[in-house]
Amino acid sequence: MMGNDFFRFKQFEVKQDRTAMKVCTDSCLFGALLPVMAKRPITVLDIGTGTGLLSLMYAQINPAAQIDALELDQAACNQAAENFNASPWSSRLKAIYDDFKCFNTAVASKTGVYDLIFSNPPFYDSDLKSPDQQRNRAHHSTDLSFKDLLTGAIELLKVDGLFAVLVPFSRSEAFIDGAALVGLFLKNHYKIANAEGKVFFRSVLLFCKKKGNVIEEEIFIRNSKQEYSLKFRELLQPFYLKL
Repeated sequence: MMGNDFFRFKQFEVKQDRTAMKVCTDSCLFGALLPVMAKRPITVLDIGTGTGLLSLMYAQINPAAQIDALELDQAACNQAAENFNASPWSSRLKAIYDDFKCFNTAVASKTGVYDLIFSNPPFYDSDLKSPDQQRNRAHHSTDLSFKDLLTGAIELLKVDGLFAVLVPFSRSEAFIDGAALVGLFLKNHYKIANAEGKVFFRSVLLFCKKKGNVIEEEIFIRNSKQEYSLKFRELLQPFYLKL
């Protein structure tokens, strides 16, 4: 159930009236894929948490996860904290108001802190910006470049840790190449399209520190009848009210 100011899931509600990044289908799909890709991590970092959606979804499925959720925008961080406190997993979720670049520097001596790091980063680069500065910060990679994200992530990731991102499909190849330069190697690539026959528009990428075989999978949100696909329903069933 969705309104302009909230999105209600089976086990929690996300209020979003003070955040630029609203709940959307591709972010929900990313959140549903995270526990499939990384089932047992304990220490988790969510970079750019926004409403806290991804952290809430992961906390629901993984009862052992302790999640630090980092957010640069004060209003969004406060809202994420409220969403966390209203959830059944408030003791395992911590909203942190900080710039990832500063946060990474502060804990640089603690190399290998997290089992899992994930991010739905701002990914527009040279695209036109809006007059809304909060929206620009949430959507454009001026405050956090892909290079900054990758460099910081590998320092904070444990030797056997995993790093997951949601990026535009058109920028996935460049992101994969950039990750390899810092020592993160592709493990899984989920290519997402709105329906069969449509172009892929998002990529969910999972990286680790050891080079190996890459598993690729195509996911279509809707089928030819414009109904949610079987795969999408399977992934989102634990979360969506009407699935």
